[in-house]
Amino acid sequence: MTLHSSLSGADLHDPKGVSPTPITLPDNTANAYLIENDSSGDDYFQIITTNSSEELIFGNASDNPAYTFKGIGQASFECDLTVNRGLRFESPTSVTSSGSTDLTIAMSVVLVDSATAGGAITLALPVPGDKSLWLIKDVGGDVITHNVTLDRANGGSIEGSATNRTFSTNYFAILLYADGSNFWIL
Repeated sequence: MTLHSSLSGADLHDPKGVSPTPITLPDNTANAYLIENDSSGDDYFQIITTNSSEELIFGNASDNPAYTFKGIGQASFECDLTVNRGLRFESPTSVTSSGSTDLTIAMSVVLVDSATAGGAITLALPVPGDKSLWLIKDVGGDVITHNVTLDRANGGSIEGSATNRTFSTNYFAILLYADGSNFWIL
């Protein structure tokens, strides 16, 4: 691996944009690659590798908005976030059968089809330890017959109550938020 004390943009890629210069980074290396504003420690770009995850960090919280992407599909922003072109959710989760479905953090949009379920539907909530949001919508319109229940068996409360929450209104929609210890319907 070649170490660079300083790099310009031209050092990282072909000026014509034809082919990027690969940078090989060893695993389990803190600050494997770092671009600083100056020696004050205000980092503009970092690559951190560990045996369990990798992180790309752009900006810093003191001078520039910070964006962190962790290689497990999580991103964090230490700034105000403005979305100018819409917010898009990939691959909503469809629940089309009765019984229990375990919700995960990756399931940000859950479409429940109560009409094809053939019975009651239970959405088993995860441990509320992560601050997460779920949009849950009945698209079948038969919740009166096939109730949908939020099951808090993994802990926490729903709206301050230590009981499960059952919905029986056709085409209901909720935004569910986990604050780290409880679930709230927004």
